Amino acid sequence: MSDEVTEIKNKILLASLPHVSFDGWSMNALECGAADCGYNRDMVDAVFINGVKDAVEYFSIWADNEMYKEISDMDISDLSIRQRIYEAVSKRIYVLSPYKEAVKMGVSYWGIPMRGVRAGKALWRSADIIWNWAGDKSTDYNRYTKRLILSTIIASVMLYWLQDDSENAKNSLAFLSRKIEKAVEVGKLIGRFKKRLA
Repeated sequence: MSDEVTEIKNKILLASLPHVSFDGWSMNALECGAADCGYNRDMVDAVFINGVKDAVEYFSIWADNEMYKEISDMDISDLSIRQRIYEAVSKRIYVLSPYKEAVKMGVSYWGIPMRGVRAGKALWRSADIIWNWAGDKSTDYNRYTKRLILSTIIASVMLYWLQDDSENAKNSLAFLSRKIEKAVEVGKLIGRFKKRLA
């Protein structure tokens, strides 16, 4: 994707989000967003070829990209893996905070069973970006297990955050810490079990 297309997609997406809050994820919201940027309907069709589902998926990609901008320059040499995961997921919440209603509408959109596979791929992509940044080099089944577990953590934390009205998402971040700690403990138990089997 060229930089020009990415820029247009970002402009239309961000301009559409206020409309999504009222109209849901719909072509009308995207067209209103495009009009706010000075584009016509044809531009929406050009950059979001599959319509609304492409736009909703791109919202997740945009959030991943913004999250990565926040964490890419961090010095993580002294951070544990759990701290790195916490930093990344918390930054994802941070970049999405101004668009909470649009996220909520996105959850409703992906909630239809036939869209579940595509939603799962979006979560997996987020988890993969975070694990790669955190320094994971595994290539065996551990790679897939880690990303699956983190995908479930991201999903549960985002659902919790959508209902959270605490200042600066304090309760959601505490929930995130608990989920990470629980995942670490489960991982340790599995590791000990494997050693016994060996």
